[in-house]
Amino acid sequence: MRIVMPLYEFECNAIQSFSFSGCGIAIQPFTLDASIDLSEISKLDAHHIRSASWALIYDGSNTTYAPLVSLLLMSFRIFLDHRPPFIKYRLCTDDNQVIRINQPMTYNYSVERERIRYESADFIQIETGFQCLQKMDATSTRTKNALYFLYRAFHSDKWIDSFVLMMCSLESLFSKDAPGGATKTIT
Repeated sequence: MRIVMPLYEFECNAIQSFSFSGCGIAIQPFTLDASIDLSEISKLDAHHIRSASWALIYDGSNTTYAPLVSLLLMSFRIFLDHRPPFIKYRLCTDDNQVIRINQPMTYNYSVERERIRYESADFIQIETGFQCLQKMDATSTRTKNALYFLYRAFHSDKWIDSFVLMMCSLESLFSKDAPGGATKTIT
């Protein structure tokens, strides 16, 4: 299965492509595959898809690739001080399917981050962080839930929602494995 996810808010001129180890995801310059039919979607969506210069490419047999993509996008946010990229569409070249992500990926910043072109060293840093997040995701249900809530907090368009989800992330990290109150531990 080959899934192409155009990247937005992403500029890079230091590399031709970059493959993240062991997950089947790479960053490559975006060219719209001739097998993708955009006539079934709105003109605005087709325009947005064509406007992308770079894309995340998933090439593998695992149908649950979306959590890996989420962890990778979080790695851009956590491990660098750039404005992180986001995706709005998933294009499947195997079955000519265009999927629009209906929940917009927005970012709230207390201090506006600059849009800086990514360099080769940035990808090494992202790769290292991405591997750490994958290990954390596999460690326990608590850490997996904490990452899920953090991802949702990063992409919430309302500050109050983001705050509550960050608190849920902290609660997930510090709660016990057995049922019971976690207030004392979190406090």
